[in-house]
Amino acid sequence: MRSFIINIIRIRHAFYKLRSSELNKERKGELAMFRNIICTLAAIVLIATPLLAEESNFTKAENFLKIGRYYDAISALEAQIQLKSDDAKAYFMLGNIHLRLNNFAGADKEFLAAVTFRSAYRDEVAKKYFVLGLASLQMYRPIGGLIRPKNSKEVDKAINFFAQTVKYQPSMVKSIADSCFRAGKDCLNLSQPDTAEKLFAFARRDTSLVKQIKVEETKYGERILAEAKKELSEEKRQIAIKYLGQEKVNAEFPPKDWVMVFEKTYPGKGIGEGDEGAIVTAYFGKQILRGDRIRVSGKEFEVWEGRWIRQHDKYEVVSRYSGPVDT
Repeated sequence: MRSFIINIIRIRHAFYKLRSSELNKERKGELAMFRNIICTLAAIVLIATPLLAEESNFTKAENFLKIGRYYDAISALEAQIQLKSDDAKAYFMLGNIHLRLNNFAGADKEFLAAVTFRSAYRDEVAKKYFVLGLASLQMYRPIGGLIRPKNSKEVDKAINFFAQTVKYQPSMVKSIADSCFRAGKDCLNLSQPDTAEKLFAFARRDTSLVKQIKVEETKYGERILAEAKKELSEEKRQIAIKYLGQEKVNAEFPPKDWVMVFEKTYPGKGIGEGDEGAIVTAYFGKQILRGDRIRVSGKEFEVWEGRWIRQHDKYEVVSRYSGPVDT
């Protein structure tokens, strides 16, 4: 580029030198020829300069990316956009850089601009988000015969990536729904029903999976119901109701009604009688079994829950102790 400009200066110098001398007819023709050459070269420079600058910005950005100087690459591409505001390639490269930097909002902004000026980028952007979504779900898949659990936040991230995928390429919804369905099944196997529900909610976008999801949820509900019956767990009974319905669960494992095991008023004076003495005196001679509901009432009292907890007015609890106790 430097030698090109020097040559133009030399030609211009020759032009003025020729003009200052006494000209004959032949020299006048020569002068006209030089004038035309200079005009042509000037036009070439005007046309070539933006193209050279454009190539330079992309080259700079690519070189910066090779050495991990992401913010310098961003500056080079932003300079390119200053030259050409509808440069889809520059916007697309910016989106990729922001993805590397985990700036997802920034990436989406640049990708939207890229597909606005060149719709062909839609497929490429959608595939990038799809791969990121699958990576976030990867730990759910069996590895060495085991299924490792995934943090719920990673699942939320995957679902966001999948939502972005569908925004750019709606036709990918079936592939995504299938991935979410399989991951949701794994979650139920790991007793993570809340996380499974997030994944199934996305999987239901493919209506052909709705029945399969119901089958998996029913299987999970039956497993939880069996555990509830075995453990006399009201908490698990309520979970089973969510998946199987109250009628079915009540038929197999009816709710435990309030039954007065015993009732005795103890007019104690708080913990001053040897801490547990008041409670022992109140319950003495009566056996409390796992699943029994205990109700204690009084103006102020304390209950042992690994430590003494002060209660007021009324306290209710279901015994979770595995064997019979007298207190």
